[in-house]
Amino acid sequence: MNRTITLVFLLLIIITTINAQTTAEIDKFKTDVKQFYEDDTYDPEKFMHYKALNIIFNQEINKLLTEASDLSTRSAFATLEEEDNRLTLGYSISPDNTTTSGTDYVNTIWSMGIQADIEDNFSSLAVDNDIQNNIGVFVKFTKLFKGNIWYKDASKIQNFRDQYLLDEALQYKYKKYYESSEERALALQKKQSLDNTIDIEDEKNKVYINTVKKAYEETLKDEAETIKTGNYITGYRKSWTSFRVYMPVSLTEYEVYKEESSTKAETKKYYPVAWEGSLSGYFKSLTKGTLQLTGEYKGFMNNSIAANILKERTFTTIPDNTPTTPVELSTQNKFIGDYDSFITHNFKGDLVYFFPNQFFGLSASFDYSLGEYEASTWKLGIPFYFKGKNNEAAVSVELQWREIHEKTLGGESTHALGFSIGIPFGNYVNQ
Repeated sequence: MNRTITLVFLLLIIITTINAQTTAEIDKFKTDVKQFYEDDTYDPEKFMHYKALNIIFNQEINKLLTEASDLSTRSAFATLEEEDNRLTLGYSISPDNTTTSGTDYVNTIWSMGIQADIEDNFSSLAVDNDIQNNIGVFVKFTKLFKGNIWYKDASKIQNFRDQYLLDEALQYKYKKYYESSEERALALQKKQSLDNTIDIEDEKNKVYINTVKKAYEETLKDEAETIKTGNYITGYRKSWTSFRVYMPVSLTEYEVYKEESSTKAETKKYYPVAWEGSLSGYFKSLTKGTLQLTGEYKGFMNNSIAANILKERTFTTIPDNTPTTPVELSTQNKFIGDYDSFITHNFKGDLVYFFPNQFFGLSASFDYSLGEYEASTWKLGIPFYFKGKNNEAAVSVELQWREIHEKTLGGESTHALGFSIGIPFGNYVNQ
C-alpha cells in the first residue's frame, strides 16, 4: 500500500514537472516570436501591425495598374497605353527586402525598364544598324508611407491580437513543433552518423530559430487575412510619392525647310527627355469600395513638330518634259516654317473608384498642359481586372473616352476612344 502511494506521488511529481517545463517552453516560444513581431515598425497604439497592412496593400494595389506611372508591387510589370502609343516593360526591386517571406515592410521601390512606341517597328531596337528613336529607358523611385487602419472596436481587435494571435495561435504552433521533436531528433542522429562534425545542439537551435521566424511570418499573414475579412475594421488607407525620369536612347532628327522656295533643309535635333512627380492616396472601405486619388506633375522637352504646330506639307513637282515624254509627277513631304523647341509643363488629377467586392469601377482624370503648347484633356474610363491566382489581379484593363482641347491649335477639340492594359507578374518586391 505504501509502495503504491509512493509510486502515485512520484508520478504526480513527474507529470507536474513535465507540465511546468512544457509551459516554460511555450512561454519562451511566445516571447521569442513577439521579439520579431514588436520591431521598429510596430506601434501598439495602432492595434494591428503595419506589416500586415503592407501585405494586403501589396495584393490590392496591382488591380489599379493600367499606366506606366501607376504603382506596382510586383517584381515585373508591363503596360500598353493606346493614348500615347507606348509599351512599357519594367522591373522593380525593394532595398528593404531582407527575406523571401513576403512579410518585409516595404518603404521604397526602385523601378526601371524600357518604353517603346507601339507603331513603326516598336519591337525593333535597331533597324539597318541605326538605333530607333522611339525606344527609351526610365528610372522610377517610390516612397511609401505607413498608412492607417480604421477600426470598428479597438478593444476587440486588441483582444484578438493579444489573446489569439500572440497567445492561443502561438501555443498551437509550438504544439505542432513539439509533436515532431522525436522525428527531428532521429533525423539529426542519422545526419550526425554520416558527419560526426555536426553539433546536434547547434542544429536543434537552428531548427528552433527557423520555427520562431516562420511562426512570426504566419502571424503577420493571419493578421492580414483578418484585415480582409472586415470583422474588426471598416477600412484602411495608404499613400506614396513617386519620381520618374524617361530618357530616349537616341536623338530624333527632323529635316525642316525655312521657306517653300528653299532647296536645302536644315537638320533639327530633338531629345524628348521627360521627368515627373506624383502623390497618391489609396483608400479602401470594406462597405463603400476602393478609391485612389493622384496628383501629378510632368515636364518634358517638346517642339513645334511633335506638338503639331508645324505640320508636314505635301508638294507636287512637274518635271520638264517633251511632247514625246510621259509626264511623271513627283511628290515630297516637307516641314516648312520656323522650328522651335520648348518645355511643356503638364498637371494632372486622377480618380479611380472600384465598387465594393467587384472587379470593375469608374475613373476620371483631367490634365492641363502649359507653355508654348497649351491643351487640356478630359478622360472618363471603366477600369476592370481579370482575377488570377489567389484572387489577385492577373490583367488590369481600362476602357477610355477622351476629349482633347488644344488651345495652341486654335481651340481644336477631338474625341477619342481608347484603352490601356497593365500586367503585373513575378513575385512581390518583398519576396
